[in-house]
Amino acid sequence: MKKLAVAVLYGGNSPEREVSLVTGQAVIDNLDRDKYNVAVYDPSSDLDKLIDEATSIDVAFLALHGKGGEDGAIQGFLELLNIPYTFSKLLPAAIAMDKDMTKKMLIQAGVKVANGQAVSQLSTIDFTQFPAIVKPNSTGSSVAVTVVNNPDEVQKAVKKALKYDDVVLIEELLHGPEITVATLGNHQPTALPVIEIVPQMGNFYDYNSKYKPGGSKHYIPARIDAKNTQLAQDIAVKCHLALGLGGAARTDMIVTKNGPVVLEINTIPGMTPTSLLPEAAKAAGITFPALLDQLIALAQE
Repeated sequence: MKKLAVAVLYGGNSPEREVSLVTGQAVIDNLDRDKYNVAVYDPSSDLDKLIDEATSIDVAFLALHGKGGEDGAIQGFLELLNIPYTFSKLLPAAIAMDKDMTKKMLIQAGVKVANGQAVSQLSTIDFTQFPAIVKPNSTGSSVAVTVVNNPDEVQKAVKKALKYDDVVLIEELLHGPEITVATLGNHQPTALPVIEIVPQMGNFYDYNSKYKPGGSKHYIPARIDAKNTQLAQDIAVKCHLALGLGGAARTDMIVTKNGPVVLEINTIPGMTPTSLLPEAAKAAGITFPALLDQLIALAQE
């Protein structure tokens, strides 16, 4: 059988570059060389090379995070080159990267989301629920995310977040177990086991908790009851379908006293040694190389 030519795209220019490099290296290390010929490209320096070699590439494996990777930009570029790629298509990727737009679409689909306000300048802030959480609208990996307790802290946190994005979200700080549910598939996604996340380096799941060894504890199965477990999996599938996602995605939620509430959706989940998608897949009996095989097959589909 002819080997597939797989191009791993990682790095990029976003604030999440370092995480992307780790994700990409994990993918590179675990792609089965009996099945694939693997080439690597960093969009920050290799776009001309990618154009020149496009006709020899069967599938692009996206290991990019943040702007330029998850927001539809690289997806559109690959579509112009007629290269199939992993994870979501251009429009769903762009929508899911915009947290405020995602929330609006999920509300229409009947999904509970955190109450909040999107602002683009300090003078428009009128959010009064404290404690609250402030974050850039279109940046992941908890970059520039701050927990605030009063209006003065909001101003400072919004200024910080505006350095990374033109729009900032201020949301109520929800209380309850933090969980995540990965979904796998295109038009008929399935939910993987629910993971509970307990940060060990701060009072929420911040950058250090996500990526530093020992930054968080993960419980599989999550320590929630069967009803909320099923609800969370159903919600994740509903989000996947409502946004038209593909390949794999990960929906983060807080299990409140009124049930799971969606925080945000990741369309290119991390593949680092501490990442949640590979961990959920492993709990479902899917090895990391087998997970990569499935993502490539879903891209071709």
